[in-house]
Amino acid sequence: MSLFFFFIHHLGHFLPRPVAEFITRRIADICYFTLYREGRNNYLKNIEPAIGGFSSKKEMLEMGLKGVRDFAVFVYEFLLVPRLKKWNYKRFMIPVNFERAAEAFKKGKGVIILTAHLGNYEWGAVLLRLLGYPLSVITIKSDNQYITEFYEHKRRSQEIEVIYTGKASIGAIKSLKRGKMVAIVGDRVFTEDGIEVEIFGKKTLLPKGPFYLALLTGSPLIPAFSVKERDGKYHVYFEPEIKIEQYGDTELTIEKNIDKWAKILEKYIKRYPEQWHRFDRVWIE
Repeated sequence: MSLFFFFIHHLGHFLPRPVAEFITRRIADICYFTLYREGRNNYLKNIEPAIGGFSSKKEMLEMGLKGVRDFAVFVYEFLLVPRLKKWNYKRFMIPVNFERAAEAFKKGKGVIILTAHLGNYEWGAVLLRLLGYPLSVITIKSDNQYITEFYEHKRRSQEIEVIYTGKASIGAIKSLKRGKMVAIVGDRVFTEDGIEVEIFGKKTLLPKGPFYLALLTGSPLIPAFSVKERDGKYHVYFEPEIKIEQYGDTELTIEKNIDKWAKILEKYIKRYPEQWHRFDRVWIE
């Protein structure tokens, strides 16, 4: 994986973007058939319920290649994060219904931006900074120190504060109390017990953390997704605030409210299955 990052990194420096993306996709094709078989198979099982099953082996192959290629381009695009500026971002990204997040920010309690491993969530985070909002992101450290430092360097180039899991709750609460936006990827459980939900009629686990934070701080919770549309640009969609309804017991409150998130997540995965970058096992068998 380190070699992959190193190679793609140099593509980004020396080649025009169309050429670099073409080569990146060809590297993805090689990985699909050789090094990345387990991830490929997991990905296909993950998206199968979203598309209602594969009609043929040909469709399975096409969808698998789309998914791996899209992820490879996502990695390449991450290298371009420092190049995104206030004067050029509209060539690549379009905010949709951003006023929802802006109005939530005015409440003065910070904002929890809840997203997923869908499309280019890293560019979505950069968009918030380019629009002038202070931002922290919660992320996990890679087992590979080089990759961890690589990602952190790119994020900090846009003045994005990085909070690692383990101390995430304390760091996130501090950021929210300072009135910052805090972005959290909410479609995968990393370090905590998850809550079982149904998506596409199949069981999976979603993290409690974002909802605990919302309960503790009173911060508005806004779902947002940065997905590539046919015009080649990322449309960054901001959903209405998830209003936290109280049910007395904390666990019950989280369970009831996390179902709202599951339904929103299902809608976007169904619409953009090839952009769902989950190569681990999602469904509880």
